[in-house]
Amino acid sequence: MSQDTVANLLSSLKNAYAVGKPEIRIPFLGFNLALVKILVSEGYVASVNRVLVKKGVEEIVIKLNNPKIQGEIIRNIKRISKPSIRQYVSVEELPHHNRRLGIVIISTPEGLMTTREAVKKNLGGELICRVW
Repeated sequence: MSQDTVANLLSSLKNAYAVGKPEIRIPFLGFNLALVKILVSEGYVASVNRVLVKKGVEEIVIKLNNPKIQGEIIRNIKRISKPSIRQYVSVEELPHHNRRLGIVIISTPEGLMTTREAVKKNLGGELICRVW
């Protein structure tokens, strides 16, 4: 595993959908939980739960959509801002990222949200990932 926990989460999701797993488990981090909650609200993931494994150790259990039952699945996911190269955008540059299919998740001063929500709230921030 690398030091980039967001990249680990994104690659785990992509790989789990590729092989048809029903769920994945990842170590608990608040940032990752917020990111997965956005994916749940957008319909890319079925559900997410925070589970206590043992005292002091928590995991995030992510139930994935079944493509035969639920339509929307993650076909591809790409990390935009990396630890070595951060990508920041102002609110004026956000519509450029809304033209593509799927969603773009951005970290703003008010928390994680999609670029559509950021435009409505007139906020810019760090581009995290693109999901389609």
